[in-house]
Amino acid sequence: MDATRRARRTRRADVVTYLVRAESVKSPGRGWRGLELASDLFLDEVHDILTTLYGWQDKRRYRFGSGADFERRDSEHYLCRTEVLKRLRGIPDDEVRLDEVLIGRGDELFHRYGARPEWQRVLRLEAIAERRPTSARVLCVGGPERADIEAVNLSLSCFGFGVARDPDLDFEDLPEGLVQLSRQHHGRPRRLLMNLIAQAMLTRPVRIDRATAADFTRPFQSVLRHIGPDGVFALDGEQVPLAVALAIFKESDMQERWDDSEFHGDIPIPVRMLLESAEEIGLVRREFDRIVLTDAGLDLREDPLSLWWYLADQVSARVARASFGDPILLYVLAAATETDNVVETVAPVLEALDYPVWLGSGGTGDQVLGLLRETRPLLRFLHMTPRDQFIYNTIQHPAMRMFALAILRRWPRLNSNPPAVI
Repeated sequence: MDATRRARRTRRADVVTYLVRAESVKSPGRGWRGLELASDLFLDEVHDILTTLYGWQDKRRYRFGSGADFERRDSEHYLCRTEVLKRLRGIPDDEVRLDEVLIGRGDELFHRYGARPEWQRVLRLEAIAERRPTSARVLCVGGPERADIEAVNLSLSCFGFGVARDPDLDFEDLPEGLVQLSRQHHGRPRRLLMNLIAQAMLTRPVRIDRATAADFTRPFQSVLRHIGPDGVFALDGEQVPLAVALAIFKESDMQERWDDSEFHGDIPIPVRMLLESAEEIGLVRREFDRIVLTDAGLDLREDPLSLWWYLADQVSARVARASFGDPILLYVLAAATETDNVVETVAPVLEALDYPVWLGSGGTGDQVLGLLRETRPLLRFLHMTPRDQFIYNTIQHPAMRMFALAILRRWPRLNSNPPAVI
């Protein structure tokens, strides 16, 4: 197949599934992977996929090449952002879609990571299939025996499902912060943002039953129950009695999310943090030498469904007013999607919007969670952060997605009137 055939072509009118084989150019068959890819992926996204597949950690320059051979002068090269900024010869890879360079069966696309030839891969189109709205945008379907396909697909779930497009929504139906971000950014950053909005399916109804709401809000319910209508004596005017603190700790299953290193003194640190959060969001208050329930706390003490919505209101209102609220809004948006790894899903969007997140580094999770700032403890008690501080794809509470959606439904709109709760 000659180089002319490989030049960019018009994008497909429809979106299909490409069955692609990726393997080393120098050693065919080595490290191969079979992939099902949405044909509307951009090449910068394809690089992100390869990085996930092969576990590449270092941030290096890379480029794609389309032609009979990567090194030939008549080959067309598609450059990463670093090379674009250096004004090297080529086309920005975030402007080129996969279906512009892979057209028919047998077409090939080269990818070089860094400058060494042994890091060069070839992506070969082997088949084309119809696509469904529920199809994963990226799915690994084959590889060497030692490859953990299930673990790879768990990581790839952050690319979402269906077709990448602007959500079919009136901007007046979106949280004001998302509207502002979509207007401020263009190109890859906006594309990643709009794809994340589409994956969150913001128009679906918020469905929550009393039992699930009670389990989800258990830490705050425990505080309300143990403080009670009469309040409790506050040690030194600050802390609850030890027996109350230990009861709250046990009932809130804090032993699953905090280790012994976070116990200093008599009162467990997470209980102190929980009480501070409850005070900040208006459920309890200090009154001389006692801690008592506020009027809101008294009203919500035995009503988990109302407490659920009260907490969603508090998160949305507090973050919407904050000067650092955009990363938190994006984190909540990612939590509303079907991903199993919120950190990994939101990290590429944050990086594209120039937040200090270095993809592929060992500290990516800490960097993302660090952007939550003062709201991190509150979100931790609401099951919105990973259960394990070192493993960011640990299973979340089954109601996390619905609660994230509830927060987004309560977020201020451009007309200051959030949509009615269903």
